[in-house]
Amino acid sequence: MGRTSLISGNAAVLLVAALCLPAGGTHGSERRVELYPPVPGAANAERLTAMLEGQALPLAQERVWHADSGGQYYIELAVARFAADGPVRMELATDQGEWGQPALRELGRDLAATVSGSKVALQLPGPGQYYLQAPALARPNSTFTVVFWVDDLRAVEQTRAQFKSAVDATRKGVRSDPMLDQTAAIQRLLDQGGRICFPAGVYRAGSLSLRSDTILYLAPGAVLQAIDAEDGLGSEFIAIEQARNVTICGQGTLDAHSLSIRRRHNVHHLNITSSRAVTCEDVLLKDSNSWAVHIRRSDHFRARNVKVLSGKDGFDPDASRDVAIEGAFVVSGDDAIAIKNRFPTEPDGRTTERVVVRDCILCSLKSALKIGTETRGPIRDVSFEHCDVFDGERGIVLYARDGGPIERAQWRNLRLFMRNWPQEKESGTVFHLNIERREALTPVRECRIENVTANWLAASKFAGVPGAPLQGVTLRNITLRVEPPKSGNPCLFETQGQVQVSAAGLTIDWDGNKAKWAGIASGAGLTVTEAHERN
Repeated sequence: MGRTSLISGNAAVLLVAALCLPAGGTHGSERRVELYPPVPGAANAERLTAMLEGQALPLAQERVWHADSGGQYYIELAVARFAADGPVRMELATDQGEWGQPALRELGRDLAATVSGSKVALQLPGPGQYYLQAPALARPNSTFTVVFWVDDLRAVEQTRAQFKSAVDATRKGVRSDPMLDQTAAIQRLLDQGGRICFPAGVYRAGSLSLRSDTILYLAPGAVLQAIDAEDGLGSEFIAIEQARNVTICGQGTLDAHSLSIRRRHNVHHLNITSSRAVTCEDVLLKDSNSWAVHIRRSDHFRARNVKVLSGKDGFDPDASRDVAIEGAFVVSGDDAIAIKNRFPTEPDGRTTERVVVRDCILCSLKSALKIGTETRGPIRDVSFEHCDVFDGERGIVLYARDGGPIERAQWRNLRLFMRNWPQEKESGTVFHLNIERREALTPVRECRIENVTANWLAASKFAGVPGAPLQGVTLRNITLRVEPPKSGNPCLFETQGQVQVSAAGLTIDWDGNKAKWAGIASGAGLTVTEAHERN
């Protein structure tokens, strides 16, 4: 096998002969892998090393804590990010004994991983997002997942070339210095608008704002990091208010720097208000302790291939329209996606409409795919499509409590890997659709859930109230992999109050656990047809 290491700027580029990578390759051609510049001060993953085509691959250690728990339970990640233009082979090794039975997945399918004692070998098919769950390596009150974000090297190179003519922040008085507060210098640069590039380095600042017609490019290895809260950081790191045509892109990082056990300052990564045509692409948003991306009263927001590590929510479209969240990878201490409307229609409220979440991988210590809880104004035409959820506390969630009607919502083509987080009452619940009166009765109409597979360890719940029944909800082609219930002897589905839900094409794999459950459904209001059971 031929292997050459080149240096392009601060990025190492590895050339790999296709002979060792037969999948999708051409005999004699070469594959390229780019390792991004290391971030100064970044924590390396403990207990784990990685080799990529025979060279050491850096793994960053990340932890996402549940924000209200005092740090009692958390999601632990070892993260590798690099670029490639084809398949790559890797080997992971741990000093903590054996791997057990890790599960390697990409969106929508499982992949092979070969375990040999303390090592695991795998081949990634090419650019994409992958996650290897390793329960045997988890610490108490946590889970352990290795994450691979493999960017498309050709696209990275094209983007880099497009920004060669952009304004270089380091040539306009901004310094790469992990200790220096550069809020004023960076804000002066942003106030000019246009195309702005931050090369690899660490740039510290307080709250910043972006004006209309600005494109902010964070190159691989670039980190725009928030200063400490006590030094004056506000409730948001980046504000986009009453602006149009704003883009944040690149393989760099926005670090809100607020997700430690010692620091509980609530900081949004992006607070987008009364704006239009805002795009966020490829960047990593890490360590916020409030909703990472709050899209408020805005139209035509799009996120593509964004990575989010948040102590609270991931994305929150709120009284916003024409929102697309595509290819996101979200790990959140609270809700991963929460579509809501906090503004009554009168006198100056708005609808939440035409929101699509597709091709995402999500992990949440609360709700993964959620509408609500705030429902003061109408929410219409919402779609969750083709997503994976891992280590989920609650999966498909609708909480209707404040009077704004919810109409035409659908969840389809989903895989849910649920977990019992013992500190949470509803932990492990696949479906939780609930109407209750908080501020007003909330009608719910035309909701569809179809083509879903999930492990089942807690009862799914449906509830409605007089004057606002949960009706017009249909389930179709739902596959249950039943585990022992986390507590008691429940039914698979529970209904309460006024409910009218139909389920067709239900496949139940009891896996020998049927006697541990009380049956399929309790209460009235759930009609099951075409049920297929396997013991």
